[in-house]
Amino acid sequence: MYNRIIKITLSTLFLITIAAGIAEGKESLLQGQVLTERCLAEGRLSACYIEWTSNSPIVLFTGDRKLYRIELHRAAQWKLDNAFGKQVVLKGIIKGNKIMVNDIAVMGGKKKLSKACL
Repeated sequence: MYNRIIKITLSTLFLITIAAGIAEGKESLLQGQVLTERCLAEGRLSACYIEWTSNSPIVLFTGDRKLYRIELHRAAQWKLDNAFGKQVVLKGIIKGNKIMVNDIAVMGGKKKLSKACL
């Protein structure tokens, strides 16, 4: 009886793990602001220098305060450069704390950017 309970529990956990892995590998949409980790560490959400991208990874900071490192997959580099410091929607595959970006759309509306970003 005890062995049967353990087998059922392990099987259930295995299926949950597989389901989570499948969901993580699907293409998803994420909304947030494109910044560098350094900007977040220094609290510079609106005055972030694009030059800092060479020393600090580019990340997506979402509304629920999660960070995803951005890796370009099918999206062009110029789209990421254009989205820097702005609210965006990223389409891509989430793997852990990174997103492999296939497309980038800048959200409508005017967002104030520092001159450092231009």
